[in-house]
Amino acid sequence: MTETAALRRELLGCLIGLARTCSNNPPTDETEGLLLAGLHAADEAVPMEPDRLWALISRVRADKAAVSPNCANCASPCGKNDDYDLARLDAADPAIRAVKERILRGLMACGHQGRMSKLVFDALFALAEDWDEQTLGWYADELEKTT
Repeated sequence: MTETAALRRELLGCLIGLARTCSNNPPTDETEGLLLAGLHAADEAVPMEPDRLWALISRVRADKAAVSPNCANCASPCGKNDDYDLARLDAADPAIRAVKERILRGLMACGHQGRMSKLVFDALFALAEDWDEQTLGWYADELEKTT
């Protein structure tokens, strides 16, 4: 895997972590723009230099810390707001992986179009869940309707 591909995966994991953090805390004024910019940059079809990806990852992590400042120093971390490890996606059942990849394509389309909605937050959140194919499929279907 190239450095750029690895950074795109790390960025996606950070975006999922940020969306999950916002499920319990209000987003900052920067959050929505960062999510859309990150979804756009995570698409391998978009030319992106590693230094730009690193900068975006840093901004997303800083925003996550601003959304939930006590989480980073928590004595009993729950892991709910952690960055998502895309190795979990790779290891998922093929049917679940296919649905989650549809969700990712829909999310990236939202990023390219600058279309932010609660669905973007919710679908990013859903990517880290071990839900069934039907439940996850709802998010993929709804994203496909909006793009």
